[in-house]
Amino acid sequence: MNTDTIYSLVTAPINQNIAIIRISGSDSKKIFTIITNIKETEIIGNKAYNKNVLVNNKIIDNALFIFFRNPNSFTGEDVLEIQTHGNLIVINKIIKLLEKLNLRQAEPGEFSRRAYLNNKINLMQAEAINSLIFANSEIVQNTSSDLLSGKTSSNLKDIRDDILSIIATIEMSVDYPEFDESRKVTDKKIKQELNKINKNLSSTFDNSNKLSTIENGKFIKYFW
Repeated sequence: MNTDTIYSLVTAPINQNIAIIRISGSDSKKIFTIITNIKETEIIGNKAYNKNVLVNNKIIDNALFIFFRNPNSFTGEDVLEIQTHGNLIVINKIIKLLEKLNLRQAEPGEFSRRAYLNNKINLMQAEAINSLIFANSEIVQNTSSDLLSGKTSSNLKDIRDDILSIIATIEMSVDYPEFDESRKVTDKKIKQELNKINKNLSSTFDNSNKLSTIENGKFIKYFW
């Protein structure tokens, strides 16, 4: 079980228009109150707040804060996202404050790992996030998006249900010979069902192959 609160700069570490710092863990709400002087009772989940960023009681920027209350967040924990102007001096001051407040910098892929451990996403969706980020072709982007949306997981569940249905029908026919003739299993019916399953599996394998080969022919593994 995760007990520490983590942070990460989730945009590139360069001067730019906007920078986003993500915080996840039980201290997210407390951090929000410390950085902005907002009262904890005023914090509502899934709401954006325009507040000044305070470091040592000095205003260093005006930013947008979004607090996601657990379990209604990406990681399943309390999450705070800070959208500041993307000046590295401002960013570094905020990061130094977070570290002073005992927050730990997230390891690569740790937000997704926490989401998986908290049953917010499955393994295929976790893989898809990284593949989508690094996708350099439309085919990989489309396949990654399907995985992330849960479409592929749903297809696999349907295939599993179809297989179990065939097994149950065969067992019923064997165990109960008096079973209604109109519902008895036949070779033709079994072949039709198996062909359907085979078609769905072939489509799933094709998508998997597309995802595992990205233009340079190498699989970009998920940061785990």
